[in-house]
Amino acid sequence: MRILDIQAENVTGMSFSSDSRKLLVLGVSFGDLISATVLDVATGTEISYIRLKGQPDSVKFSDDGKNIIVQYGQPRVAYDENGNKVQMIEGDH
Repeated sequence: MRILDIQAENVTGMSFSSDSRKLLVLGVSFGDLISATVLDVATGTEISYIRLKGQPDSVKFSDDGKNIIVQYGQPRVAYDENGNKVQMIEGDH
């Protein structure tokens, strides 16, 4: 068992990457700051921290585990594991 340290007061969701090596944690801090934190499961080390704008409908890893898909209705936004915005995804998926 491992205790993970994240930068959020309340955890509102979690998701593992397809290879189970990374954990994505959606959290809320200071009343309204929404964040997504990616952690290395083996070490508990933070890989990235992303401040999100508003409450997303969903947050998950891409199928290959390299990007984080944040959905606010349509469109969806993709971030790489370093927290850089890489793509806007239009339409129904």
